[in-house]
Amino acid sequence: MRTLIELTPEQLKQQRNSRMILVLIAGIPLTVILTATWLWVYVINGDLDLLAVTGTQNRGTLVVAPQQIDDLSLTSSGEKFTYSEQNRKWAFLIPGGRYCDSTCEQTLYLTRQIHTALGKGALRVRRYYLATDGAVDAALQALLTEKHPGLQLLESADGQFSSLLAGSKLPAAGAAQGVFYVVDPDGWIMMLYTSENTYKDTISDMKFLLKNSRED
Repeated sequence: MRTLIELTPEQLKQQRNSRMILVLIAGIPLTVILTATWLWVYVINGDLDLLAVTGTQNRGTLVVAPQQIDDLSLTSSGEKFTYSEQNRKWAFLIPGGRYCDSTCEQTLYLTRQIHTALGKGALRVRRYYLATDGAVDAALQALLTEKHPGLQLLESADGQFSSLLAGSKLPAAGAAQGVFYVVDPDGWIMMLYTSENTYKDTISDMKFLLKNSRED
């Protein structure tokens, strides 16, 4: 015959506490997944500045929301160019026109110097000049060939770049205004720098990004 054991109030309390602990432990994975999903949605929509929340202040301006470079119809040397098919690297994207004035030349020079100053990190960064209004003229082509041999020339149809960034809260400025962008290894245009940013600003941000990311 089964004997019923009557528990004391203290034993009943301990039993309830044990069950509560088991429920909490079982719920931890679900809580982590839901929290991560919530953070991702808010960050990608530009509703949460995760770097600011974690105490890391970027010097450049975050593009809200990030835009995918492969949404552009890009060509390079007359062939279709797809960013996602390249080696996974960070990139400086320097949008400009068919012609390059003195400010544009300075922007190209600045990104080249920053790229070099990254040392070993430079191997994980590319530079692109994006001609947003058709093929570049002979003078700009000569400048890129002579002074910027490591830079790749991309071309897009007139107005495409402006349309792409229309979904963000920032204007689609370019090299003629001293502006360039940072593209992450997945092709997201996620940060920009203007003439108000210093050489050290960009280097500081890039070293942080390179240190805290790993490309496959």
